[in-house]
Amino acid sequence: MSSSSSRRVALMSCGSFSPITNMHLFMFECARNYFTLTQRSLDIVQGFVSPVHDGYGKHGLLPVKHRLAMAKLATASNPWVSVSSWEAEQERWTATPLVLDECERRINSGSDAKQDDQEESEE
Repeated sequence: MSSSSSRRVALMSCGSFSPITNMHLFMFECARNYFTLTQRSLDIVQGFVSPVHDGYGKHGLLPVKHRLAMAKLATASNPWVSVSSWEAEQERWTATPLVLDECERRINSGSDAKQDDQEESEE
């Protein structure tokens, strides 16, 4: 929908993704479809999967490098859902509101919320 009166919105899911599943990605599709049908003033432009830092401490949590790799593979062919590694790359576990604030800051500053993934792939 992309009109000048639309409010651009990004969807983000923070979680363990240990492992990421098709249902995680289906959740994005359901949310986008719901908002498209019920909130015509919104333009869903991007979806982000944000795997939690290893420091979260959940029993059985796979190492973040593996969860990031799986999430990147799972979203590789998706045109609008991608992986943000910012949360996973912090020195310690970060509360979700701070992760959302950082994503919003990156989007509003014109930089890509998944910028760190692009830099990683250039190395």
